[in-house]
Amino acid sequence: MTKKKDSKKDAESNALKQAEEKKAELVNFVANNILNNITLNQVVTLVQQVAIRDANQVVDDADDEKLKEIETALEAAKQPAAPASEAAPEDADS
Repeated sequence: MTKKKDSKKDAESNALKQAEEKKAELVNFVANNILNNITLNQVVTLVQQVAIRDANQVVDDADDEKLKEIETALEAAKQPAAPASEAAPEDADS
């Protein structure tokens, strides 16, 4: 009696495994079709949306110290790149 139960469980397990493999194959096929038909503009839009979502999460989860660090980096990024802009006209004259 236990052999019948074990073989029935094995059969169910194998059937489940085969169904999962088939689903994974179908998902992979559909994903590849999507990737093959997506335009560069759509890729940029998707990446932008993910970046904004992740940035929102970082800012929402940040403690005071991390927020100050982000604000400092923002201020540094806003500063004009004076040395680079001064060097550019000299290179143009050459």
